[in-house]
Amino acid sequence: MKANLGFKMGAGFGSLILIACVLGGIAVFNMNKVGTLANQLDNEFLPEIKLANEIEGYTLEAMLAFRGYGLTAEEKYLEEGNKNLAEAKKYLAEAKALADKSPHLQDLKGQVEVASLALDEYTKQIEDTVALNAKIAQNQLSMRAAATKFMQNCYDYLADQNKKMEAEIVEGANPAKLNQRFKKISLANAVIEAGNKTIQAGWQAQALRDAKINEEGQNNFETMIGKFEEMKAVTTQQVNLQQINNTIEAGAEYKKQMNDLLQNWLTLQALGQKRLETSSKAVSAAKATAKSGIVQTDEIATETVTSLAHAVTVVLVGLACSLILGMAIAVFMTRAITQPVSRVVSMLDELGRGHMGNRLRMDRQDEIGLMASTLDSFADTMQNEMVKALTMLADGDLTFAANPKDAGDEIGNALKRAGDDLNVMVAEINNATEQIAAGSGQVSDASQALSQGATEAAAAMEEITSSM
Repeated sequence: MKANLGFKMGAGFGSLILIACVLGGIAVFNMNKVGTLANQLDNEFLPEIKLANEIEGYTLEAMLAFRGYGLTAEEKYLEEGNKNLAEAKKYLAEAKALADKSPHLQDLKGQVEVASLALDEYTKQIEDTVALNAKIAQNQLSMRAAATKFMQNCYDYLADQNKKMEAEIVEGANPAKLNQRFKKISLANAVIEAGNKTIQAGWQAQALRDAKINEEGQNNFETMIGKFEEMKAVTTQQVNLQQINNTIEAGAEYKKQMNDLLQNWLTLQALGQKRLETSSKAVSAAKATAKSGIVQTDEIATETVTSLAHAVTVVLVGLACSLILGMAIAVFMTRAITQPVSRVVSMLDELGRGHMGNRLRMDRQDEIGLMASTLDSFADTMQNEMVKALTMLADGDLTFAANPKDAGDEIGNALKRAGDDLNVMVAEINNATEQIAAGSGQVSDASQALSQGATEAAAAMEEITSSM
């Protein structure tokens, strides 16, 4: 297969261009990959982490506020909790929308479902908490009313007994009657003391959030029941009996409200634990989402750095290889051109000096090889035809033959014309020589005739002389 010099040079530089294109392609591929990863970070994973943190933060704030509401039943905590819960749900909706449009956030979609169910359940539990707090508030109001009625009737009974005691003392009542009055007063005081302990236990249990105190406080009702029976046994006035009955009813109502409050409070405590568990699911889902996003972000960042490092390495290695290959091609092409050209120049210099014996004999299939072959052919023609003809001519041999290559062969045609002209000239010289030779014979004959005539004239002269 023949490859010209232009093809070789084009192949050499083409290989460099190919390497550059390959390096550029690899770099573009890596940059596109980095761009894709960066878009994923910007449009998917970073928003995922942000939304997860927002959901977690607002859920925790809602938990804190609702815990405060559960402990104090103050509306400001309920309002704050509802506000934070609404924010958490808002960001949860945004997370769901992000998961629906992002193919790489499969974990987010599952965690959003978990968090959504948890917050829906949490909302229902908050509603139940509000309802329980309302019941507890009603229990407290009823307890206050029952306590007020209880103490009012006890104090009315005691005041009436004290008043009668004073009157009996003034009247000088007998000791038995006074002792009975004193017993009534003592029983009333004992009931008041037991009632105060019970009321105190009820409020202390709520303040300390200790159900045991409530239960212990209710033990006083047994004592009060016994005292009420004793009071009835020694009380004869209808008004006082009514006071005792009113006190018994208030005590029973207070006990009922204490029990209801205790049950509602225990239910509220259990509900608070459920709220904690439910909200923890939402928080855990948000944390898991954020953690997953951070892990994926870290993986993408690592992959991005790796891709960039790989791109830089490939480019640097490729540039080094291109530089080495370029230098090798330059050296090869320089030598492939300059060395044979130097030989051609040297041969042309030899030809200029008339030295026809040198030949290049290059075994190349390109323009330089063709030039060397043509130059060798030219030297062969010069030596075998032109120089040989001139040598024969110099030796006087005019039989040489000049064979011009074509009409434009100036040397061949000139040599042919010179040969033809010399042959014509020699023919003419030979003809003239023959003519000269023939003339010389005639001259010789004439000379002989003249010589004879002169001899005869001389003899005649001598004769003349003699005769004189």
